[in-house]
Amino acid sequence: MSGPIPRSLGDLTRLTNLNLKGNRVTGPILAELCNLVNLRNLNLAGTSLDETIPDSIGNLVNLEVLDMSGARLSGSIPASIGNLVNLFELRLGNNQLTGLPDAFGAMTKLQTLSLVIASNVVIGTQPFYWGPVHESIFRLPLLGCLRLEDNSLTWESSSICNAGAQHVPKETLQLANGVNPDSHLESGTTVCSSSVSRDLQSENIVSNQLNGESFDRTTDGPALFLDLSYNELSGGIPHIITTLTNLQGLSIWESKLKGPLPTEIGRLTKLVTLRLGGNQISGEIPELISGLVALTSLNLHANVLIGRIPNSISSLVNLTHLDLDHNKFSGPLPTEIGHLRSLESLNISNNQLCGEVPESFGNFTRLHTLSLSHNCFSGEIPKSIGNLLHLRRLDLSHNQLSGEISPIFMLSNLCTLQLNNNNLVGSFPQNLESLYECTYFDVSHNQLTGSLQKTVFPPLLSSLKLNHNQLSGPLPKFEDWMHIRTLHLGHNQFSGHLPTQDLEDVESLDDVESLEDVESLNLSHNQLSGPIPASMYERMKQMTMLDLSSNQFSGLIPEFLECPRHLELLDLSGNHLEGDLPDCFRTGSRNSSMIPLRWETIGETAE
Repeated sequence: MSGPIPRSLGDLTRLTNLNLKGNRVTGPILAELCNLVNLRNLNLAGTSLDETIPDSIGNLVNLEVLDMSGARLSGSIPASIGNLVNLFELRLGNNQLTGLPDAFGAMTKLQTLSLVIASNVVIGTQPFYWGPVHESIFRLPLLGCLRLEDNSLTWESSSICNAGAQHVPKETLQLANGVNPDSHLESGTTVCSSSVSRDLQSENIVSNQLNGESFDRTTDGPALFLDLSYNELSGGIPHIITTLTNLQGLSIWESKLKGPLPTEIGRLTKLVTLRLGGNQISGEIPELISGLVALTSLNLHANVLIGRIPNSISSLVNLTHLDLDHNKFSGPLPTEIGHLRSLESLNISNNQLCGEVPESFGNFTRLHTLSLSHNCFSGEIPKSIGNLLHLRRLDLSHNQLSGEISPIFMLSNLCTLQLNNNNLVGSFPQNLESLYECTYFDVSHNQLTGSLQKTVFPPLLSSLKLNHNQLSGPLPKFEDWMHIRTLHLGHNQFSGHLPTQDLEDVESLDDVESLEDVESLNLSHNQLSGPIPASMYERMKQMTMLDLSSNQFSGLIPEFLECPRHLELLDLSGNHLEGDLPDCFRTGSRNSSMIPLRWETIGETAE
């Protein structure tokens, strides 16, 4: 269906259900549709109305479902929408509407309110709702889903949470739907009696609608899920949020929250997901977080939290995902953290944590992702890590770990291994075949020794970084690496000639696949010698970086060298080569530079 909606549709005054969702129909039509006072379900989602919402929308008092998401609406939401007291679902997201009126407080039957702006929608100069999030929305007794993400909303000025909160009596809070909007004001501030009075009136409305039975949001309300991510909230978490004891999901991601986590958050005993990442939340994690006994996902990523990770976090035995990375936590990990046996993902990277990795990590037998990178952990990798048979990604990089890496080789499901930038020692293992699934292997910047000549590598390996160790001996045959894209072996003690492809068992060069997909090859700062063989490189069409510098290569600059369109760096300096780079490297584009036997795109650096 396409084209203008006939205005005569507004004459069907007995119509109760109108669904034009996803049709390519156009307006204007809303003024006419607002005459359909018997409508219960109006769905115009995904249409092309190109108009504003008229004040007469308030005539549709029998509406139960109103969905005009993605209907190319503009202007502001009229306050008259508050007349739609029978609504239980309202969706107005993905439009060009602006402003958020304080008009939802009387919609006591509302269960779903969605004003989300999708990140892939191309809209106008003010593509979001702005202004305060009114507390009246949080008081809606039947609200189960509130989605306000990707807007430019702020907290209502009276909602900012302060440490010197003043509380009204408990019995008043129960009568007022479990919420007191002024209980968090600075000490000395008088609680406004009119606010409590409005709450009581609202409660009476709900009570009448529930056949005269009393209704208490804190005990009788439905499960509630709130998403206020990607807004401009600029303040602490309001006290009102911590009173929503039926709250099961709270997401306020990258919304400029600041200040400490309120200790009252421990009251949310039904909370299943808590995601507050990408804000400026400060202070320590309160010990009372142990009250969140139903929590399965806790994400406090990228804040400015300090202090130790509290022992009480070990009480959250239902946790499956714990993300505390990119904060300023310090001190050792609590050994009790091993009580979190349900964990599937643990990320505490980019902090200032220290001490040894607890042996109790071996209890995380369901874990598939473990990241402890960019901390100050010391001591050996615990042998119990070998118990984590479901682990897919292990990142212990950028610490001060010592000892050998042998516990790792029992992890047959591992895809990504990062142990780089530590103090690991011992001989490099001769058999990595047990890491069959591994595609990314990085143990660079350690003190590993030994030879690679007889090492059996994982067959699916695409990135191998062994640079900055003390490895020695000849290089292995390159045909061992059929899928390799990144091969960094620089800053070691490798010697001998570069291996050449053995062509005796293949019919033509087209059958040779070794290093075919390589993009970055760094063999610099070794003791490699002899000529640079043409057969090894003439199939490297995807090369972006080739660094053979600071070795003992000799002979003529290879004639096969070309200027591949993807190449960003070529370095043959510090050898005994004769000749110069081909002319194409001298006449490169303006964003390139060249010194003898070295050419690079400006701004790019080699590892």
